[in-house]
Order: sequence, then structure tokens, then C-alpha cells
Amino acid sequence: MRNLELQALRRLLFFTQQEAASLISGTSHRAWQHWEDGKRAVPADVAGRMRELCDWRERAIDTILDAVDDNIERLGKPESIPLVWYANMHDWNGEPILWRPHQSACAELLSINDLVHLVPFDSAAYSAWLGNQADSSPQRAAWAATMPK
Repeated sequence: MRNLELQALRRLLFFTQQEAASLISGTSHRAWQHWEDGKRAVPADVAGRMRELCDWRERAIDTILDAVDDNIERLGKPESIPLVWYANMHDWNGEPILWRPHQSACAELLSINDLVHLVPFDSAAYSAWLGNQADSSPQRAAWAATMPK
């Protein structure tokens, strides 16, 4: 992977250089800068991890689009498609490294489907809605569906 490709994929995945250095390579911000500036070659493991994250992002988009298509076949066209938007990693309930790619996937879906709208995650409102049920991604999606557009 060349330096500009690394930079482009980092931006596609919504990572800052600092986040990418910490979460993807476990190196310093400076090392990441050197890779993007072309001062050092991008290590193969970093290039591989970036491609894996891009693949995860694509699968997330495809999964959501498939679910929308299935629901349209069964229930008809919805008024809207709510997606949970996590403004910070603290509220995200998945692997920390997947928080930014999730944001990127949501933004892509928003850009290609006018039915999509983002629901900002509100931990207090979600906890009140959840009650004593177990937290999960499907539960968070169900909660988002109850929020006004």
C-alpha cells in the first residue's frame, strides 16, 4: 500500500491519524505521519488491517441494505430507516476499532438512501427504554426506531 492510499482509506474510515496510530498499528502518531507522508513504507500488517476494516465497513453497509430490502418485501416501503449514530466511542457497544468505520458506514448509507436518518445515541434515554433487558445491537436498533425523526 502506498502512502496516499493509506491516507485515503484512513479518511474513508473516519479515523484521525492519532486514532489510527493507536487503534490500528499500536504505534506513535509520528510513525503514522511518516507513513502517510511517504517518508517510510507502510508496513504490510498495517495495510492488511486497513483492508480488513474497509471490508468490515462494506459488509456492514451490505447487511443493512439487505435487511432494508427484506423488510420492504415483507412490510412495504418504510417511512424512514433509523440508524444509531454514536458521537463518541464510550457509547459504542462494539470493538473500539470498529466505532469509526461504523460512523463511515452510516454516513455512506445516509448519502445513498433518502429514507435513512441518524438517531444520536442517548445513553440515559436508551437505558430507560431498555429497562432490565440485555443490551445488544438489535436492541439499540429497536430503540432507535422508536425515536422521532
